[in-house]
Amino acid sequence: MHVNVTKTFVQLTVDKHDIQDWGEFPPATWPCSTLQGCESFVAEFDENGLVDLTVKGKSTDEIDGHELSCICSDLLVNILSSHHPVYEVIVAQHQPKE
Repeated sequence: MHVNVTKTFVQLTVDKHDIQDWGEFPPATWPCSTLQGCESFVAEFDENGLVDLTVKGKSTDEIDGHELSCICSDLLVNILSSHHPVYEVIVAQHQPKE
């Protein structure tokens, strides 16, 4: 996984190993994952949400949006500052409320 963070933008690059590890991580397993089989994906976000998605190994039409949101949120939750303008749309709204 690689994360590029600017003042108003986040680019997340995820490879097949990250996808597999995330999809098999209990208790939130995704047995019917639409991301399984992807070689990698690059998701780009601004304060309005997803700006661009590039998927290698599958069509973007085959990827479930909820699953994509969850993996991005889970991978960024401990990396992205809660003060970053993208945090609310990509991390906070997809994490369990305490």
